[in-house]
Amino acid sequence: MTGMLGHPVAENSIDRMFDAVYAHYGLPWQFWKNDIATQADLALAVQALWPLGYAGMCITVPWKVAVIPLLDAVDADVEAIGAANYMTIEKDRLIGHNNDGKGVVKAIEKVTPLAGQRVVMLGAGGAGRASGVPAVWQPWQGEVAVPEAPRC
Repeated sequence: MTGMLGHPVAENSIDRMFDAVYAHYGLPWQFWKNDIATQADLALAVQALWPLGYAGMCITVPWKVAVIPLLDAVDADVEAIGAANYMTIEKDRLIGHNNDGKGVVKAIEKVTPLAGQRVVMLGAGGAGRASGVPAVWQPWQGEVAVPEAPRC
């Protein structure tokens, strides 16, 4: 069983996507959306994942940062980005990961190679940070610039 923690989640169609993939591969799994409205409820939900039998959990807004102290470990992406967008549950440990930016870099490289290019990030919020870190970590020689937004 897998799922997602976030708020609000009703309009998110991720469950249909995951359920279709599970059915395609003959996996007896289901994906459950969990609308978690408060940080106190987030802590309770995270504590319940292992006893309830979850194998993994996606994390979406507004909990990508707040979930980190509730995890047993995080990978290098989460350490660099400061946000987790999914966790794996291995034995009795919750491990945070972030693959948001890797998908963005792969999508860009399908259109144009990044080797030797200058990348300008407009915005450095959660999605911007998640995209910027893997861009900087790529083996190509280039430059990533993040202009500072004016403060009003």
